[in-house]
Amino acid sequence: NVFDFSGHDKIKSSFLKPDFEHGDSECPFFKRKVVITGIFEKITRQEVAQILKEKGADIDTGVTDKTDFLISGMDPGPSKIRKAEGLILKGHGIKILSEIDFLTVIQNYKCSP
Repeated sequence: NVFDFSGHDKIKSSFLKPDFEHGDSECPFFKRKVVITGIFEKITRQEVAQILKEKGADIDTGVTDKTDFLISGMDPGPSKIRKAEGLILKGHGIKILSEIDFLTVIQNYKCSP
């Protein structure tokens, strides 16, 4: 029973400290709690984290009632998806974005580097 964890690499701890000072206040992710899950095709998880940090997002490793966005690649962590969906049902405004949705937001909402 061998699991392939490639693409599920943990987000580097350097990305977990938010940088609001240099972030982009025009970006929807600015000062928002964001969780990343799954495997990404077009860019790596680390690149997703890097972009989010540059935009001033507050990246978390787990979904909580404070989470604003869950960026989900393929094969997302089932517990993160379940928890987010459960919180959404309770009225929390968590937005679940696919990789394509995430890249579209970055390109279209003045978030471009």
